[in-house]
Amino acid sequence: MTRPALATTLAMLFFATAASRPPSRQVDPKAPLGGARGSYRVLLPPGYPQGGPYPVLYFLHDFFGDSGILWRQGSAEELTRRMASGAMPPLVLVAPDGGKSFWADFYSGRRRYETWLTESLRQEIEGRYRVRTDRRGRALAGISMGGYAALRTALKRPELYAQADSLSGALVPFDWSFITDTPWPLRLNLKRIFGRSPETNNLPANDLVTLLAREWPAGTARPRFELRCGTEDKYRLDEAARRFSEVAKKAGFDVELVLEPGTHSWSYWRRSVVEVVARQARAFAGGEQP
Repeated sequence: MTRPALATTLAMLFFATAASRPPSRQVDPKAPLGGARGSYRVLLPPGYPQGGPYPVLYFLHDFFGDSGILWRQGSAEELTRRMASGAMPPLVLVAPDGGKSFWADFYSGRRRYETWLTESLRQEIEGRYRVRTDRRGRALAGISMGGYAALRTALKRPELYAQADSLSGALVPFDWSFITDTPWPLRLNLKRIFGRSPETNNLPANDLVTLLAREWPAGTARPRFELRCGTEDKYRLDEAARRFSEVAKKAGFDVELVLEPGTHSWSYWRRSVVEVVARQARAFAGGEQP
């Protein structure tokens, strides 16, 4: 092996090893989370802080995940390897910790995860890291609970995000039957988030189809969506993605639907989440226009 090739190989191994461990957790002391401080992890491109400013992708974990899930599942390592080899353009990936909140502002007002994501966390990232601060340099992606929240957040704040990607997203109607039809442990959590009765809840404000149908803000471009889901999803979220895609397209949104073999588990997500992030990196770089 030549010396330049050896140096490249060693550099890739170094970055891959670093990516396999979650970095020290950063804390946003301004998080409006009922006294709790919002925590997050960041995946930086090889060579950072040289270059930039970099586009930033906010990754929202699933119901059973946390901010370190991409590192534990090896996805962060693979993304770093691809950036180091030039197989995908560089970006900064921010992985906040949302607990089991559905990334929502609670009906009670006690915790405001959506506000944290779109306001103080965004400001924290843009003040601390070399990232772009324009709409086309900022996007969302998420898995399951996080996939739903990525689309919901982009619909509510289209002036901030040009793209939102959902992987096995819970793209189902958010009405009172959504709460009552779930098993009781999850039902209690949903009531704590969205409200405790049919009369006192904020479900309409968090329902994706309702948000699609609202009058669109003048002068604001619609975000682009990619919906990806496994066809063996035990919750039949592939059908939910298909239905949402149809409604969104009729409402004038640019939507790409990818249904492929896979289950609602990391055996599927481990490979697909890397493709979602890599595709977004290419879109940021201009290879695909969000």
